[in-house]
Amino acid sequence: MTRARCDMGTPAEWWPIRSFAGWVARRPDSVAVADRDGSLTYAELDADSDRLAWFLAGQGIGPEDLIGLWLERSVDFVVAVLAVLKAGAAYVPLDVAHPPARLRAMAERSGLSLLLSHNAGQDVPDWADHVVPLETVLTGRRPGGRIGPPPCAARPDDLAYVIHTSGSTGMPKGVMVTRGVLGNMLRHHCARSLPHLRTTLQYAPTVFDVSIQEILGTLATGGRLVVVPEETRRDVRALLDLVRRERAEQWFMPAGVLEWVLDGLRADERAAASLREIVLAGEQLKITDRLRELAARHGWVLRNQYGPSETHVVTEHILDGHPARWPALPPIGEPFPDVEVRVVGVGG
Repeated sequence: MTRARCDMGTPAEWWPIRSFAGWVARRPDSVAVADRDGSLTYAELDADSDRLAWFLAGQGIGPEDLIGLWLERSVDFVVAVLAVLKAGAAYVPLDVAHPPARLRAMAERSGLSLLLSHNAGQDVPDWADHVVPLETVLTGRRPGGRIGPPPCAARPDDLAYVIHTSGSTGMPKGVMVTRGVLGNMLRHHCARSLPHLRTTLQYAPTVFDVSIQEILGTLATGGRLVVVPEETRRDVRALLDLVRRERAEQWFMPAGVLEWVLDGLRADERAAASLREIVLAGEQLKITDRLRELAARHGWVLRNQYGPSETHVVTEHILDGHPARWPALPPIGEPFPDVEVRVVGVGG
């Protein structure tokens, strides 16, 4: 597996969790995350993730342990991510729709300490040794138990998550990203966001690294995260209905998705008007006349980000001001602070 490192901060100062805790104190009753089945306030999300983190700590889970998340995109997934990070461990997202053979390969190569699933009624996979249904830990979601998260001894160079890519051979390859790398990226990403963004879509699949940017970037800035149902992700009309209904202001997407939804946004003024910031990555961004027209009409800011899975986002070019001045092919931009980028030719 490939490991990205960045030595920044101390365990008690890890920026994403510290910032989330600050919003718990300031806005305990504000909705933090919602899916089609319900929502949790900042206080409830904090309490649930603390309870699960204490459970993990009681199982001997700590730094460098890998916890599989065999969970659909949901409020539960967000609870699990926070809990694993609070316990000092790292999470490994596993797509419930992937074939068992692929899941087995990823689980075996990762060496999972434990697998979290949704509920006891879910089929127990034969590729995991220790499966814990979330409902056994969070039944009733009643307050109580210990106050605050367990002690966390994780260092910046300890893992935060492992994302699997297809790899050059077609076999899943684990990319290991540390807490230092993730914390540095999130801190600088959030510092450059528009102020007072209230609602962000959780649109990316959980097995893509953009999902953790959506989740922690929103919770670290006091926003509301809305999980997009899986079938809605593939239906333009339903997707824009959701944008309009939830008044989504920030949307992370590949450039191809922006092109896919552009005509729908031109026809749906209320959905287009709710958006303020669109974060793009993964593909070459092309500024077309249609895009210029919509961006000018609604005052959109586009953030063109770049970074391989091995490092997450490392560069960014922000497109603001009048879209008439935006280049047709925006550059990938400049490195984030504390990031060094080297352009290497074919010969090295």
